[in-house]
Amino acid sequence: MPFPAIEIKSQTLDNGLVFSGNESMETDSIALTGSIKAGAIYDKLGKFGTAEFVSRLLTRGTRSNVTSPALSERIEAMGATVQFTNEDERVRFRARCHSSNIREMIKILAECLMTPLFSPDQVELTKAEIISNIEEERDDTRTIAHRQLMSLVYGEGKPFGRNSMGEVKDIKTISREDILNFYNENYAPNTTLIVATGRFVFSDLLSQIDRELGNWNAKSKANPVVSPENISSYGIAGVPKIISMNYKNQVDIAIGMRGVARKSDQYYALSLGNLLLGQIGLYGRLGKNVREEKGVAYYSFSSLVARSFSGHIAIYAGVNPKNTNTAIEGIAEELSRIQFEEIAEEEMTTGKRNSLGSLSISLDTSFERVGIVHEIEYYDLGGSKYFEEFENRITSVTSGQVLKAFAEFASPSHMSMALAGPVQNDKQIRTPGELLGKAALS
Repeated sequence: MPFPAIEIKSQTLDNGLVFSGNESMETDSIALTGSIKAGAIYDKLGKFGTAEFVSRLLTRGTRSNVTSPALSERIEAMGATVQFTNEDERVRFRARCHSSNIREMIKILAECLMTPLFSPDQVELTKAEIISNIEEERDDTRTIAHRQLMSLVYGEGKPFGRNSMGEVKDIKTISREDILNFYNENYAPNTTLIVATGRFVFSDLLSQIDRELGNWNAKSKANPVVSPENISSYGIAGVPKIISMNYKNQVDIAIGMRGVARKSDQYYALSLGNLLLGQIGLYGRLGKNVREEKGVAYYSFSSLVARSFSGHIAIYAGVNPKNTNTAIEGIAEELSRIQFEEIAEEEMTTGKRNSLGSLSISLDTSFERVGIVHEIEYYDLGGSKYFEEFENRITSVTSGQVLKAFAEFASPSHMSMALAGPVQNDKQIRTPGELLGKAALS
């Protein structure tokens, strides 16, 4: 499947900021996205939630627009959007505007990144907001099961294993000084990537970015807190974690295991396998077995997350409490099949076509394309050559490679499980390892 010609240009400013772009004159808009390596993994012990504070406060007052409404009015006057979001290893920002307004948009982004106020009143309002958001999550069985699974897979309180929004007990004690210190230690051009797609000339937009952000002379002071070495030992498999919420009427199941980094050679086999396992069509094999044939789940799907140094595979299902064990057994059956049962050529071909087709369709709009280009640049996946490489890597994946990858990462000894809701007969819940072993022998 030939992809459209996507040329990615990239340039590093003198201060270390990287700008990458894909010019397209097919639209009048420009989509921007970017990242700063200042996410939740950089929170210090006892101050979990500081990264979340900073990301939310960036658009709530700057030296030029001292109030949040004033900044919002400038953005809305252009019919544009700007949003910052804290993630585990980075803070992402997304913006969109008409090409005629790009100079003003770059100025606004520069103000947010370089001159945030962190006013005391906004700090207090944001503190209450974050605490409220965390409390809301604590009443959602699906979110709770996911959070608990991550703490098992990566390690409780460890990078990627904790809630990126932070801990309530820490958030209550975080001061404006803590927020300023985090900002000064982590926000810097040498860890910032900006990507644009749409109607612009690369050299012109590069000049505008250099004009507004080129004098940003901060340097990131934070030491890397995640590496292949210090993340490899995280994770707890075996006994499931059960969070009893007896006032609910649904049990949410989360089963997971560690995966690979985005640049790993095994990523493509795991990606195709995940698509077949719990994504394609109505949630893939999991949807067909657990939801359709057994009829015991409201939903059941899988996901693959790959980061700079690690990642995970996760399977989720929402069930009536009385169907919990039956649903887990069905999940184990599909995990067994994707490790030990050869995948038919027709299914492999369908999966490959779907994977390539989804990427091709996502390139049709600048707003979706900019996200893809950002990931290519963030993970250093080869620039303009990525699309040809992706096609070659996906089409060359064999059934044996999928089975081998899942056998390595989804073995019984590597699996963790969390359940949230009105779990019945919790002592009779079988572990993922036990059920996988049973399915493999059946």
